[in-house]
Amino acid sequence: SVSYFLSDLVRITLTTYTTVIQFGLPEVMSISIDVFKLDGGHIANVLGKKMTAGNHEISWNAGSVPSGIYVYTIQAGEIKLSRKMILLK
Repeated sequence: SVSYFLSDLVRITLTTYTTVIQFGLPEVMSISIDVFKLDGGHIANVLGKKMTAGNHEISWNAGSVPSGIYVYTIQAGEIKLSRKMILLK
């Protein structure tokens, strides 16, 4: 069975600054994935919708975001998972 997980970033395409975020859900539920600055400022809502159970991956284009350290989070019901990312341009 699948449990909640949020992967470290698996790859980033340097020409388009697109990265892939992988995550897993044990059941159908509404989720949101967001990117924040370290000071808590909201950068982007990457995904916000109802998703099926299982493993998923989504792409996020960070081309308009300046270099820096960011936190990306998944909120799924009462569960919230976060990881850091470093974006260098």
